[in-house]
Amino acid sequence: MALYSVNYCTKLMSDRQLKYLERRLLQQKYVIKEKIPEMKRALDSVVLLKEKKDADQVIKTTFELSEHVWANAEIPSDNETVFLWLGANVMVEYSLEEAIELLSDNITKGKATLEKFSEELNILKDQIVVTEVSILIPFNYHLFFFNYNQIQLEYLIMILDREKTHNKRIY
Repeated sequence: MALYSVNYCTKLMSDRQLKYLERRLLQQKYVIKEKIPEMKRALDSVVLLKEKKDADQVIKTTFELSEHVWANAEIPSDNETVFLWLGANVMVEYSLEEAIELLSDNITKGKATLEKFSEELNILKDQIVVTEVSILIPFNYHLFFFNYNQIQLEYLIMILDREKTHNKRIY
């Protein structure tokens, strides 16, 4: 059986990879947490468009053209479609019903993914704790026996010193 140093054992059980996974999961969780309110606002807007269409009312609104530049607009009541920004410079035209369905599904999936990430983070945190404890066991074992041997050595030196002084008295 080969004996390994404490430093070698702690390097083997390093928790760096687990910490990296934890950071990645936290980043992904943060991104999804930020997107859910955006999707809710988009869903509310599409629902409002549908309600106004059903009531045959014109919507007067203000929208942002660019930073600090706003424009007034009227959305006619016969509007049947809406454009949704999907990301990566992609915008897709949907009917109002399809857009409501898509946004509702995305919000539901986002919440489920958020819960999944929370569960995975809890499991990962438990693994990190187990790894840290596993690293401390050989380290503490080493310290205990190092201190124990040091105490034994000091005790032997003390006994030898006593014997020397005792032996000097006798002669």
